[in-house]
Amino acid sequence: MKYILLYSLCFLAMGLHPSHSQTVDGVSLEELEVDYIQVSQRPKFMNNKVSIRIDFGQEQTFWDSKTTHLKDKNGKEMMFNSMMAALNYLKTFNFHFLDTFSEAYEDGSITFFILERKRENPKDD
Repeated sequence: MKYILLYSLCFLAMGLHPSHSQTVDGVSLEELEVDYIQVSQRPKFMNNKVSIRIDFGQEQTFWDSKTTHLKDKNGKEMMFNSMMAALNYLKTFNFHFLDTFSEAYEDGSITFFILERKRENPKDD
């Protein structure tokens, strides 16, 4: 009986802890004050997982692409099994698929996904 009570308290405590602390360029996804984001995937060398880059209009430099990486609560780049897994994950932050396009380069192409944030209480613009 003690174990059941202990496990119940542990699960309750985990449920009260904020589950989203992912950031892009130091800004929490929950706190982004934007309506649209552009997402692209970057396959990892010698790894079947993908990382994603998110452009929400932040300042970027040619030399520092790390401002667009999605990072976890420990500051490490997040990895996903596929782009679909990443899109499903971003849906938990109320970002919904809007459009997609591709850009061709000499060594391949990159597909970009445009997501729109669906707000519960839209602002009066």
